[in-house]
Amino acid sequence: DLTFTGPNQAHTFVLDGLKNDEVKWSSENEKVVKVDENGYVISVGPGKTKIICQYGDQKVEIPVVCRW
Repeated sequence: DLTFTGPNQAHTFVLDGLKNDEVKWSSENEKVVKVDENGYVISVGPGKTKIICQYGDQKVEIPVVCRW
């Protein structure tokens, strides 16, 4: 789980052994957090959502909470 306590806070996910062009990052709700193609996440607004990391047919969902 990832929790932000204010707007414009950031976190970067690093995946050992994978190249950025092999992984697709996305946010379920970009009004809460945005994520770029390198796994850089920034808080936007209060709420709950998930960051989705897709590699081939494998998918990981990371819960995110922004509370302020």
